[in-house]
Amino acid sequence: MEEVKVADLMKSPKGVLRPSQTAFEAALAMREADISSVLVVEQGTLLGIVTEHDIVQRVVANGLDAKKVTLADIMSRPIIFTTPQATILQAAKLMTQYRIRRLPVVDRGRVVGIVTADDIAHYLAKLKDYSDEFLNALARYSRPPIEGPYA
Repeated sequence: MEEVKVADLMKSPKGVLRPSQTAFEAALAMREADISSVLVVEQGTLLGIVTEHDIVQRVVANGLDAKKVTLADIMSRPIIFTTPQATILQAAKLMTQYRIRRLPVVDRGRVVGIVTADDIAHYLAKLKDYSDEFLNALARYSRPPIEGPYA
């Protein structure tokens, strides 16, 4: 298999917020963009990441007001990131090492994308022409596509 680069799989980050914004605003941004995390950036510098899990564990489960808790208070840091030139194997190893599913992609100090474990699973499932049921499950691929509430 050729060395596939992160640049080949990464997506533009849909959710980029400032550290002064609230957990409530992050949740709204995630819902609107149908994503599960937002990157916390100030003046072009990546400071952290906030996931749905972070909001549930650090805000909701502690009875805090999501409209008052800032992203600076709950973001995960130090931030683990990769570069567009890294291979997907290198990205997967970082995800495994740090037990994370999302990796911001940074080039010359600026956020240029995000790559997720789902992106890698989709790529690998497609590479096998969706013949591997285990990879299909990881990639959430169904043939034919499913109908109903989980579609």
